[in-house]
Amino acid sequence: MKRLQEDIHEFFWMAGSILFIRTKEQKNDTLNFEEIDWPMISILVPCYNEEETIEETVRNLTGLSYPKKRNHFDQ
Repeated sequence: MKRLQEDIHEFFWMAGSILFIRTKEQKNDTLNFEEIDWPMISILVPCYNEEETIEETVRNLTGLSYPKKRNHFDQ
């Protein structure tokens, strides 16, 4: 009798799991980047005695693919 109860219990768990997977809400995690109104941003890079790495840092910043990008460098 106990084994029958365990089998029934397992059946309901499996059936419930299958129903949950089949009926769960499908999330649409894709973004359409063309429709987003992107804000202007500022990136401040504090540096002091950075002669060895500043060129690579600036190159990486200019390579960003942010839609509303305007490069402005000031000392």
